[in-house]
Amino acid sequence: MGVTWEIEGIDNWRSIPNDTGLIIAVKHAHYSDEYVIYEIAHRIGVKCFYVSAPEVFEGYLGMQRFFVRSFGGFPVERGGKNIQAARFTIETLKKGKVPIVLFPEGELFFLNDYVTPLKQGTALFALEGAKARTLEGKPNTLFFLPIGLKYLYEKDINPLIKKNLAFLEKKLLKTNLKKGDPSENNFSDRIEKLMNALLAEAEKKFNVAAQGQSPEEKFLNLSLTLIEALETATFGKTMKGELSDRARIFMARSKRDTESFKKAFWALYSLSFLPGYMNPKDQNRVMETIRKINRLVTENETPPFPGHRLLRVKIGRPFAVQPYLKQYLKSDTKKEGMQNLLTDLRATIQKIQDELA
Repeated sequence: MGVTWEIEGIDNWRSIPNDTGLIIAVKHAHYSDEYVIYEIAHRIGVKCFYVSAPEVFEGYLGMQRFFVRSFGGFPVERGGKNIQAARFTIETLKKGKVPIVLFPEGELFFLNDYVTPLKQGTALFALEGAKARTLEGKPNTLFFLPIGLKYLYEKDINPLIKKNLAFLEKKLLKTNLKKGDPSENNFSDRIEKLMNALLAEAEKKFNVAAQGQSPEEKFLNLSLTLIEALETATFGKTMKGELSDRARIFMARSKRDTESFKKAFWALYSLSFLPGYMNPKDQNRVMETIRKINRLVTENETPPFPGHRLLRVKIGRPFAVQPYLKQYLKSDTKKEGMQNLLTDLRATIQKIQDELA
């Protein structure tokens, strides 16, 4: 992938004093986001620890484990207890010597313009870190540093879109559009046909029915249906929690070639089809949607983005955690304090993403 960089707001990071508990909270836009933040930190002269998903360590037949660990990555299972990782993170924040980098959305859904709901662990790490620093006599010294990342195609990519659509149509629909076909430039219609074909394939493969008016709504319903079926068969009941975390549980405990893994895989990535997101007038959103379809067709979690893109990075102002600590420390408002922090942090990152557009 060819990428040109633009960085804005780097002084917001440089201005943070030493001995400050710091969580770098980054919009998850691409597989290489950790390396992007690593490069920015290197330019500033800062070493960081990186909260990484377990599967990041398994890339390239496990060889990627060496590279991730070498620049400070440590695994945290989504939706898991992660007791050791939590202790390490909180202790690091208490000491205030090394920033913690995390992607609070948890998953990569190819929704560059939209910040998905943030994981509960983000608030837990921050508030427990603030609590620990307060007990150490260091109140008001733990912050989030919100960062927006946006990858943009600057030039016309219609030829790339047509090439990728043709690949998916041949693989999924067993059809080929002839050059000059009147429908060749009707990307919205071609993508909808692919999505409907994917849904029909999943319904047949897993013996389920997806409900909804639009293809996107059906994908979201398919996710819920598959996860609840897996949970009922395994635990005898459906569980609580975010659907993405519940799907990851089955992906982690199942071998890749099993039906259980495939159901969980489809359930997880069906969540990436946000109703109303695909805009045929926005070539970036069109290509993002094509990659989502490609991911399900090929069952490859990391389909590459073709062509050269511009990466715009914006580092926001520090976001204080302390104002949410009072609520968190009271048993009757603990969850409210966590949720308020997540809501406000998400809105802050979304604002940065909107400005990058």
